[in-house]
Amino acid sequence: MSPISVTETYNIINSFDNNKGGGYDNIPNNVIKYNIEFFSHLLTDLFNVVFETGIYPDCLKIAKVSPIFKSGDCKVVSNYRPISVLSVFDKILEKLIANRITEYLNAFNFFYCHQYGFRQGSGTDNALIEITDLIYRAFDNQEYMCGLFLDLHKAFDCIDHRLLLNKLYCYGFRGLTYNLLMSYLQNRKQFVALNGVISSTLTVNCGVPQGSVLGPILFLIFINDISYLPLAGQIRMFADDTALFYNSKECSHAMISMERDISILLEYFNLNKISVNLGKTKYIIFHSPFLPHCNFQPLQVSNGSIEGVDKLKYLGVLLDKHMTWNEHIHMLSLKVSPFIYLIRKLASFVPKHILKMIYFSFIHSRLYFAIACFGNAGKSKLKKIQILQNKSCKAIYGLPQLFPSVELYKNVTECILPINALFQFHVSLYMYKCLAISSTLSNIEFQYVNHSHSTRRSNPLKCYKIRTEFGRKSISFIGPYIYNNLPTNIKKTENVYKIKRALKDHLAKAIEDYL
Repeated sequence: MSPISVTETYNIINSFDNNKGGGYDNIPNNVIKYNIEFFSHLLTDLFNVVFETGIYPDCLKIAKVSPIFKSGDCKVVSNYRPISVLSVFDKILEKLIANRITEYLNAFNFFYCHQYGFRQGSGTDNALIEITDLIYRAFDNQEYMCGLFLDLHKAFDCIDHRLLLNKLYCYGFRGLTYNLLMSYLQNRKQFVALNGVISSTLTVNCGVPQGSVLGPILFLIFINDISYLPLAGQIRMFADDTALFYNSKECSHAMISMERDISILLEYFNLNKISVNLGKTKYIIFHSPFLPHCNFQPLQVSNGSIEGVDKLKYLGVLLDKHMTWNEHIHMLSLKVSPFIYLIRKLASFVPKHILKMIYFSFIHSRLYFAIACFGNAGKSKLKKIQILQNKSCKAIYGLPQLFPSVELYKNVTECILPINALFQFHVSLYMYKCLAISSTLSNIEFQYVNHSHSTRRSNPLKCYKIRTEFGRKSISFIGPYIYNNLPTNIKKTENVYKIKRALKDHLAKAIEDYL
C-alpha cells in the first residue's frame, strides 16, 4: 500500500461521471468534481491516514441498496439483483486500494487467463468471441463440443468473509494491508431504498457489495483457485458466469468427462459455501448438422439432475446446438421492432437528432453487441435484421419504404453502417486491439507470416488452416483474413478513436458491397 499522491486522487475524481448520484449521504459526484482542487488535497491526507492505520472508516461502509429486476416474476424477490450505491468518498478510496491490489496481483499473473469479468482490456465481447471460436474449431475438426453452463446462486452475496480473508492471507496480503481489507469487510451496513421508501439498516455478515469498486476484485480473488482444479473441461469465466467446454470425436466420451467434472465442481462450491442452482444449470452439445445427433439425457448428480437443452442464453447471446444463430437473430428482431414503431410515431414532431439518439441507444446497441460472433451467419439469415435496420433509418429521415438501401447508407445516414459492414468493423477493431494494445486480454494467438520473398501485403497474419465452412467462421481464420485486407495506413493508426473513424470512412466508401 504505497502512499497516495494528490495527482492520483485528482485523476480518480476527474474520471467520475458527473450525472451519478450519491449514496446514503446524497452527495453527488458533480459536487466533488466542481471542487476538485480542494477535495483532492483533503482526501489524499485523510486516505493516507487510513493506509497508515489499516482501519477502514465505518461511515464509508454504509450502502444504499437498489434492487434491479433481472427476469421472471417481478413479485419474486430472488429475481432482483441488489446493487449497492456507495458514497462518492468510498468509491475514491476503494479505487485507490483496487489499483494497488490489481498492480500487485498482475505482477505475478495471478488471475486465471480465461477470466474475462472485471478486468482491464476485457469484456463480454472477448469472452464470446473466444468461446464461439472454440466451438467453430471443434466443428471444423468434426468434433462434438459439450458446453456445461453453471448457474451460481447469488455468488457475490454469499462470499464467506472468513474464507476470503484466509485466501487473501495465503496470496500474500499481510500486515496493514490485511488489516485494512479485514476492516473493509467487517461491520458493513446496508438499507434498501425503493420508490422513495427506505428500510431499516442492518449489518451485512457475508458477501461483497455489488456496485462497489473493490467488491468485484475480491470476488475474482476468491474464485480464482477454481482454475487449479483437476478438470477435463476448459473453463471460461465472466465473473460468476462459469462455463466448461469438452471437445471429443465421440459424444459419449465428452459426457463422461462432464459427469466427472460436475462432482469435483460441486464439492469445490460446497467447500467455498457457494450454492449451485441445478435447476438453471444446463448443458448443451454443440455439433455440426453432419454429425450424428446426440440424445440429451439429464445428468444425475448427488442432489438433483442437470438438463440438456438445444439452445441456451449466455452473456446476452442465444446459442443453439448447430450455431446457426437463428434463435439469436429472432430474439434481436423481437427486441428491436418495438423501437422502430416508437421512432415512426415520434418522427412527425421530434427532431432528427433525438430520433438518432433513440436509434443508437435502443436499436444500434443491440445490433452491434457480439456482432463479431453472429455477423458471419450469412446474408440470408442476417437479412431479417438488415430489413429492420433499414426501416429504422428510413423512419428517422422520413423516407419512403421503397427508398434504395445503398442510397440510404451512402448519402443520408453518414454515421450508420449496415449489418455486414458492422461485422467487418467489429472484427477489424478487435484485431487491432489484440495486436496493437498490450492491455487487451486475448487468449487467441495471432502470428505473422515469416518469409523472405516480397508479397503484395507486408507482414500478413497467419490464418487458421480450415477444413470446412465452419472453420471459415472462426475468429482464428476470419480475423486475420479481414485484418490483412485492411489498408496499411489504417493498421498503423495510433489509437482506438482514430482507427474507429478511419474504419468507418473506409467501409462507407464501399457501402454497396455490404448490402
